[in-house]
Amino acid sequence: MKHEYHQRFQESREQWLDQGSGECVLRRPEVAKIVADALRHFDGERYTLDAFVVMPNHAHVLVKPLSGHELSDILHSWKSFSSKAVGKVAGVVGTVWFDENYDRIVRDWDELVNIREYIAGNPVKAKLRSGEYILDVKKALQAAGGTPAGPTGRMPVPQQARAQHPILVDHFLEDATEVDVDCISDGETVVIGAIMEHIEQAGIHSGDSACVGSRHFRSATR
Repeated sequence: MKHEYHQRFQESREQWLDQGSGECVLRRPEVAKIVADALRHFDGERYTLDAFVVMPNHAHVLVKPLSGHELSDILHSWKSFSSKAVGKVAGVVGTVWFDENYDRIVRDWDELVNIREYIAGNPVKAKLRSGEYILDVKKALQAAGGTPAGPTGRMPVPQQARAQHPILVDHFLEDATEVDVDCISDGETVVIGAIMEHIEQAGIHSGDSACVGSRHFRSATR
């Protein structure tokens, strides 16, 4: 189920982007530089920038917000500034970026490395020539305690993290099934409207997960 979900909704979207759909205004070096400069501008002040690639029609960024800064505000800043600047340079009338963002939480070292490698390899995968993209891989995020020789299971954190910036560390639960239960109650009677089973590993925040009707719930109500 998980593989089918990624194949249908994530891989197909990335393939569509890599085929060069749309105007591809970011293919122009002077325009791509605007986006790259915006991404780098508050690096180390509002967030830690680990890796990014500016593609002809989209961008991938691996970033960790620092204490006191929300990802939504960071994204808004990037998009607002670059949209206005790109509009002036490229003569774009209207919206440059979609309102929606596709973002996900990096949960462990393996996932961080996979995303970083995907970003680094995206231009080759899309068969782009030199000058048609901007790639920057800093590897600023490390596993707690330094760069590991291999997977450690520890959450990747900024190198400049200090004791005054506490970090919540969690882990996936092995051989476990996670469900979301939606219900209403008047204080005496509880009515369960739905029990949704997570497709991803147990431990992923419900807001970042995809769900299906729980097979356990269906079995119990037959």
